[in-house]
Amino acid sequence: MVVAGANDKVILRGLSINGLGSGLSGIRFLAGAQLNVEECFVFGFTGNGIDVELAQFASVAITNSYITEVARGVFASTSAVTVVVTLNNTPILNAPVGFEAQSNVVATLTNTTVASASNTAIAASGASQINIDGVTITASNVAVGANASGATIRLSNSNIYSNATNFNVAPGAALVSNGNNRTTPTGGSNPTGSIPLK
Repeated sequence: MVVAGANDKVILRGLSINGLGSGLSGIRFLAGAQLNVEECFVFGFTGNGIDVELAQFASVAITNSYITEVARGVFASTSAVTVVVTLNNTPILNAPVGFEAQSNVVATLTNTTVASASNTAIAASGASQINIDGVTITASNVAVGANASGATIRLSNSNIYSNATNFNVAPGAALVSNGNNRTTPTGGSNPTGSIPLK
């Protein structure tokens, strides 16, 4: 658990965090200005691999790590103005939800894989923004879900293969494609909302 001062920056590097199948969450960030997770292996938790729940502005950077066998790979939420989350080169596998952002989160996922999510691989479940660039999303129930009014997901240069449903877009949400993504036709209701092509 990370509960730091309002201006503190915390770095977690080179850790193997094993919940042994019964731990609640791997890393919880509850207070602080910045959290960097680098080259960490997080696995075996009944809750979230990385849990970000803040009441102040903060930034989170997750790089070169690996998250698996958790309920949600990364979960981010805030009651503050904004939390910025970046995830790069960090595969998330075998989690019912891979990455989830609730209200007031601006997230960017790059150069990674999210696979084998029995619920949704990448989900915006509140008025949040998720930018997805160079990500492979595969073998999941729903690949990308803009699941709440006010949610915006932007998708560029990504591979979306072999999912039961590729896209889910709730009323009042937006899924914006750059027009350079690659999909297979196996996503059943593909999409359930409109995707402006730009």
